[in-house]
Order: sequence, then C-alpha cells, then structure tokens
Amino acid sequence: MGTGSWFWGIDDFGLYGTGVAQEPFQIVRTTLSATGLQLNWTGPAGPYQVQSRATLDAGTWQDYGTAINAAQRSVILPTTNNAAFYRIRLAR
Repeated sequence: MGTGSWFWGIDDFGLYGTGVAQEPFQIVRTTLSATGLQLNWTGPAGPYQVQSRATLDAGTWQDYGTAINAAQRSVILPTTNNAAFYRIRLAR
C-alpha cells in the first residue's frame, strides 16, 4: 500500500443521448374582459389541454373543452359566478 496505488478505476466513461431541453411553460399575460379571462403563455409546442375542478382537494381533474392545437399559445376561460380552478397541461 503506497501513495501511488489504485484500488479501483474507471476508464473511457461517457453518457450519450439525444435529450432535447424544452423551454419551460410560463404564463406571460392575463387579460380580463367581458368575454372571459384570456391566458397567453410560452412553452414547448402543444397540444395543450385545459382542465378544471371546483376545489383543490384530492381528486380528478376534468378536461375542459377540446385540446388546444400545437401552435396556439392562448385560451379564453369563461368568467361565471361559480368558483373554479383551471390548469393547462401538455396533452401528450
């Protein structure tokens, strides 16, 4: 046992892959009007799906409307007297 001894070693180690970093999803503008709440965002190409729930307790989110096409980066949500929570998720 000396100062130049090797007990183990790794040679020619490499990690390879084709992972593509996606830009993060970010809501960049909200506009409230008589027709509803408009949300505009940036992020990876869709399609996106809006989902809604009446509460934030544990449970299932329900799809709201149809999927938003891949190029669209905005949606108008209705404003009603009933409280609702919405989320936008990548529909892949």
